[in-house]
Amino acid sequence: MNVPQYLQKRRQGYYAVLEVPRALRGKMGKARFIQSLQTDSLKVAEVRKHELIGRWKAEIQAAQGNSPNLDRVVLVRQKMAAKVKPDPVDIAMILTPQTDHDMSDLETNRKDLSAVLHGKKFPLKHHLAAYEKTLSHIEAKSKDMRLSDIRRFIKKFKYAEDATNRDVKEWVEVNLIAEDGLSVATCRRIMSNLRQYWKYLTDRKDLNVLEPFKYVVPDRTVSRKQQVATRRKDIEPEDYRTLLQAAQEKGDTQLAYLIQLGAYTGARVEELCSIKLDKVLPDRLLVEDAKSPAGWRTIPLHTDILDLVATMKKESKDEYL
Repeated sequence: MNVPQYLQKRRQGYYAVLEVPRALRGKMGKARFIQSLQTDSLKVAEVRKHELIGRWKAEIQAAQGNSPNLDRVVLVRQKMAAKVKPDPVDIAMILTPQTDHDMSDLETNRKDLSAVLHGKKFPLKHHLAAYEKTLSHIEAKSKDMRLSDIRRFIKKFKYAEDATNRDVKEWVEVNLIAEDGLSVATCRRIMSNLRQYWKYLTDRKDLNVLEPFKYVVPDRTVSRKQQVATRRKDIEPEDYRTLLQAAQEKGDTQLAYLIQLGAYTGARVEELCSIKLDKVLPDRLLVEDAKSPAGWRTIPLHTDILDLVATMKKESKDEYL
């Protein structure tokens, strides 16, 4: 059986292993990192190895002298939190600025760096890579969306202590809704994803700050009257002909095709644009990439567009209709 990367199987169970670059072995006093994961289960070992490997890689990066100051401080803080008594020389080597830029950054951010070192501030970005490893069980599309939501949040809030309930509420109302134009439903999804990351940090990374996401999304951003006024209007046959003629006169063949497909199938634009050729049958389309499984369906093709769909399939230059 092939053992996954960074794991070694011994009689006592699985061990995490990471080779130290040859040029750094003298400086670090070892050729490799190795530690028992206290399990004979491959599945459990795969989960447990990530924290160790992440910490070891940070030590190697620090020894190379190219880590930012915050990365260095987080590394020492992790050692302290793990109840590993760091050697004073090791700490000095990790924390010492290596470049003029590092020294300037240290002078500018000394107060924040000191707070991180003493556990008074918790950087939110440093565990995102480890968290991503735990998301192998969810669909790729959902995983990318969750990570994107988290990156949006930590771009605004560098430290957990900065993300007070009041400030997160203001971020949602001003930045997400007013400026970025996001819907209330989208904001709720973002908060749900952020709660998952916050729970991970609390359970696995010693975050000790209360979750700040309660009641930060407003119930409604517009009145019922405004909702009715802005509700999408039905398109009349004459509107369809006007749109189609405009696309044809503009010479935009793809848009003209899309308008006709939309009119005859009633499918969403995103659904039509994501239909692959192998889902296009002679008399129907198979929609299997809808917003949710409930939207997966078979769409019969009207006889008026059978030739159109056949032409689109023939002219396609990629795997999509």
